[in-house]
Amino acid sequence: MRGQCIVPLFETSSASNAVSTPAQEPSLPSLYDFLGAELVSSPDPLSRVYDKSRLPPPPAFDRNGLPHTIIFNLQLPLCEKPSLFGQQLSGKTVNAILLFTLKPETAAAAAEGCTDPAIKLLKRFLVNLSPAEKKVTDDPFLGRCKLLVRSDTGVPSAFSKYNGKPVLVTGSGRFSKTLDGSVLEVGVNIRAWTYAARLALYSNWKKVGDYRLHVGVTIEGRCDEELPERLLGCALLSLPNMVDCAPELSELPSPVPSSPGSAHTIEDDEEEPHAPAPGATAPEPAAAAPEPTAAAPEPAATAPEPAATAPEPAATAPEPAATAPEPAATAPEPTATG
Repeated sequence: MRGQCIVPLFETSSASNAVSTPAQEPSLPSLYDFLGAELVSSPDPLSRVYDKSRLPPPPAFDRNGLPHTIIFNLQLPLCEKPSLFGQQLSGKTVNAILLFTLKPETAAAAAEGCTDPAIKLLKRFLVNLSPAEKKVTDDPFLGRCKLLVRSDTGVPSAFSKYNGKPVLVTGSGRFSKTLDGSVLEVGVNIRAWTYAARLALYSNWKKVGDYRLHVGVTIEGRCDEELPERLLGCALLSLPNMVDCAPELSELPSPVPSSPGSAHTIEDDEEEPHAPAPGATAPEPAAAAPEPTAAAPEPAATAPEPAATAPEPAATAPEPAATAPEPAATAPEPTATG
C-alpha cells in the first residue's frame, strides 16, 4: 500500500455563532506528518500494534505531553460475507495500519500555556488512556474521534452521498497508549459498523485496487472554544489489488458498479448467476445433445408405423432436456459459497 502526505482536502468544523451548526471550511495543516502505511493480514483484528512493530525513535525535541507517534489501524474483514444478525467481531482480517509522526511545530505549540483548541482537545483525549484498551463506554470523550475517507476515483452510487463525510468512531473503536505516553493507537473494527457499510465493503473488495483514498483523522470540537478542528493526520493512499494479495478474493461476487442508477446489493449478485447460468453452461450439454438426435432418425424411420404412439418418444424426449439444467444448477455453487 503506497501513501503520501497531502494538503488537507477535508472540510472541518470552525467556530460560528450557532454552535449547533458550525461552519465548514478547509482544515488547517495537520498536527502530525504521515509516516507510512502497511497492510497486515491476521487471523483476528490486531490490537496494540505498538507492541508488535518497530516504531520510529523518539524525537530530539520535547514532546510536551503529546505522543510522538499515532497508529491508526482500520481492521477490515477479509472475504467475510456480512451477517444481518449476530455479526462476529473476530475472524480473518486485513489491518490497514497508518503511522503518523509528531511535527516539531505541533510539539512547540503544546508547551505550557497552549492556546490551540485542537491541541488542547488532543491532550484531553489522552488523559484517561493507558496500555489497557479502552472503549467509548469506558470514556465517552473517546467517541469524539472522527474518521474522514474520501475517494476521488468514484464510489458505488448508492453510497456517493457519504463520500468524504465524517464518521464518529464509537462502538467500533478501541483506544490505548504506551505507558510513557509516547504512542497513541486507535483501532477501528469495521465488523462493528452497520450492515450497509459492511455489505458495501464486501461487494467492492475486488475493486479496492481501483480507488485512491484520502484518509484523515481528527477529534470533534463541539463548542466555539474547541474550534476550529484540525486533522491529526491525513494521507492519500493507493491500495493494491486485493485479489493479488489474497487469491481467495477471486471467489467473491463482482463489485457493485459505480455508475449512477446501477447500484445493486450482494443479494443481486447471488441470484443473478442462477438466471444466466443455464445460458452460460448450456454449450457443454449442448455438445452432447446431438448424440441422442443423431440416433433419433432410427426411430424416426419407424415412427410413421405407430403414428398414435409417436407421442411416447416425445414424452421421453424432454428427459435429457430436464436433466441438462442439473449441471447448470450446480455451476453457481462455487460463486455463491465464495
